[in-house]
This record gives sequence, C-alpha cells and structure tokens, in this order.
Amino acid sequence: MTEYIRARKSQLNFYRKVPLYIKGEKNRFILYKQEGITISDMRIRKEKHPSILYIKYSDKIKGIQEAQKAFNKKLEDAIKSNNHTKVKETLINIVRETLEEPRSGSLEGVYDTVNILVSDYSKEYDVVKNLIDISHKDYSTILHSINVMALVLGFAFYINLSLDETKILGLCGLLHDVGKTKVNQKILNAQRKLSDEEFEEIKSHTYRGYNI
Repeated sequence: MTEYIRARKSQLNFYRKVPLYIKGEKNRFILYKQEGITISDMRIRKEKHPSILYIKYSDKIKGIQEAQKAFNKKLEDAIKSNNHTKVKETLINIVRETLEEPRSGSLEGVYDTVNILVSDYSKEYDVVKNLIDISHKDYSTILHSINVMALVLGFAFYINLSLDETKILGLCGLLHDVGKTKVNQKILNAQRKLSDEEFEEIKSHTYRGYNI
C-alpha cells in the first residue's frame, strides 16, 4: 500500500521530479501536480493552491535533494552578492532540510554546500568570518551546527590547510550533531534539569550520528 505524507511548504516550489497529491473523498489521493513541472509552472495563483498537499513517502529523499539543490544555488548567489545575512538564512534552510531525513541520499547535498563555502570567492568575501560574527547568540541544533562549521572553516583557513582537508573539516563541523535527530526531541529541548536516564539519552547522539 502506498504511503503518503504531507509535503513541506518550504519545499513546494522546488519540486519538479516529485509529483504532488491532494486528499479526496474516502482518503483517496489524487494527482495534483505531475512529475516534470514545478508548481509555479501550473500558472495558478498561490492562494488558489490547496493548503495541504502530499507526496509519496518514497519520494521524500528526492524532494529533499531538490530543495538542497535549489538552496545551494541561492547560497552561491548570496555569497556572490556579499549578502552575509542571506548566506546565514540559506544555510539554515539547507541544514533544516538535511536533518529532516539524515541518511544516504540526503547527506550528499551538504557536500556541495561545503564546497561552495570553501570556494575562492567565499574566501574573497570573507563569508566564514561574517558567519562567525553573527553566530554567537544562536543555540539551536541547526544554528549550532552552522556555527561550529564556521569556526572550523575559519581555523582551517587560518592555518592554511589544503582545500580537501578544509572541506572534510567543514563537513564534520556541519554534521557533528546529526545524531541528535534520533534523540527524543522532548528531552533534547527540555528547559529543566534532566534525569540520569534522560542525560544518557542525550549522550547517545554521538554513536547515533556515527551509525547514520
């Protein structure tokens, strides 16, 4: 039996290879947007689209990949225009999409992200330094991951590591907490002292990340 899940609104405009569906009577799913076009190609005003659309669960990774590709293009544009705030916002979107389903197929997109950040024009515009400058008050898992990557890349540039070594370190910084996606989110976000069992759950993110 085919399983359907709600499409994330942040991804809708990026879906070209992923068909979209609406839920009809008796919970039957009806094709709304076919593969090969984007939702904007349908020439329907935004407010006229259904408020809830669905994709097949089997297309989830494909959807994440399309979103990552689009956001990586936005990242390149933001770097070229020297828009550091937009760089940070786009990185947040990339990491959010990746951590939605961190496994083979979705992690490849962040390889391209790191490649973009360590490119020559990233150094020229000092993107990494500006990421560090605007990161010190951010503490969520997504933002923390970006902050660690920025610090690691800054250090790698400072000690003149090779391009390949810098990319590896940047990727490690960005994904060092990926195991937290497998930790109970209520425990992870608890604003109180944790029990011993809960703290053990938090600590488990290290080997959970390794297994990913």
